[in-house]
Amino acid sequence: MSTDILQRPLGLQPVNGLSSQEARINPFPFFQRMREINAVRYDNAREAWDIFRYQDVKRILTDNENFSSLRPDQQVPLMVSLISKDPPTHTQLRSRIEKILNPQFLETRLSQLESSVDTLLLHTVPRGEMEFIHDIAEPLPFMVIARLLGIPESDWPNIRRWAKQLHANPHWDIDAAKINEIRMIQNQARKDTLDYFQSQLKDRLGKPQDDLLTMLVTHDTQSEALNINEATEFCLLMLTAGLQSATLFLGNVMRRWVEEPYLQEMLRQEPQILGTMIEELLRYYPPMLATTRYAIHDVQINRLSILRGARVVVWIGSANRDDEVFEQGEKFQPKRQPNPHLSFGSGIHACLASFLVRQLASIVLPKFNNTMESIHLIPGHGLTPIQHNFFFGVEKLPIQFLPNLP
Repeated sequence: MSTDILQRPLGLQPVNGLSSQEARINPFPFFQRMREINAVRYDNAREAWDIFRYQDVKRILTDNENFSSLRPDQQVPLMVSLISKDPPTHTQLRSRIEKILNPQFLETRLSQLESSVDTLLLHTVPRGEMEFIHDIAEPLPFMVIARLLGIPESDWPNIRRWAKQLHANPHWDIDAAKINEIRMIQNQARKDTLDYFQSQLKDRLGKPQDDLLTMLVTHDTQSEALNINEATEFCLLMLTAGLQSATLFLGNVMRRWVEEPYLQEMLRQEPQILGTMIEELLRYYPPMLATTRYAIHDVQINRLSILRGARVVVWIGSANRDDEVFEQGEKFQPKRQPNPHLSFGSGIHACLASFLVRQLASIVLPKFNNTMESIHLIPGHGLTPIQHNFFFGVEKLPIQFLPNLP
């Protein structure tokens, strides 16, 4: 066991088999090998179990009696709301949030943001080339979330700076001193974000507005209001899990379109497949490769004993390619049905940000497809994976294309 390894954030602890840049940019051959020869393994260096097959992953995600999302050794509590709560508190809070975030509300509000998407594309597409992550994948989800919540544009620079600090992915060779420095920055960013939203939410109680911040703390016949602390934690969750999931997914979509140019033309010819293509993109290139649970009791997985308190890493990116569930799981099939991928988890902890990613994708993918043709990677540029084992995406994606604006 290495003390240095265990002091690192969970996502930066070296994973045996995923240590090279090549493996992190394409971890799926490693996952396939593990499903075949070592579907459940214990990593002494990380003091963690790794789970690779679909049925085992889904069992752990849904077995709330034996596995918990609570992280007892957590030092930087980035998200303290739904992610780190268990039943019955989690169930009650999630139910109230889901009533507020009903599909009708979300569809209406996100459709109202289409003009904002068009404005961003008008500023970037005419150039015929862009760094997609910087120009689209990062600012677009932030803009959508900020407008959805009702954050005044004058406050966007501060909120976006805090969000970037909360999302900071340090380098793999980080040392203990740098880890502590990053934790201090993230703790301060988290405090600043919580203070800001508490102030905004209290203001909405006295001066309601037509935005999500108001809906979170005001009661109507359809939903029960959250208290200020609950609403504040949810806003933080939107700026962390929600924003990161949407950003990574948009980047992964464009990466896949660059890798397989036929997908663009297929969507133009068959726009009705948009829904199944989005689900297949989520399965094939999920924004989250893995998540962590802790054993509440001694349990057995695949005839191996996992002791109470053990850390268990479930590899969603591997489960999504399991041939026992997905026919030809390594093959991208835009019309795949059914598609029971686990990209947003499963059970009570299924990611609430899924609504945001799916609705955003349904709006922007056709717009990307209609305004950019013949998309390809700028020659001479390779792909660099983000600095995290649990999330899947690239740091930069420089693309060229033929603009097709009205």
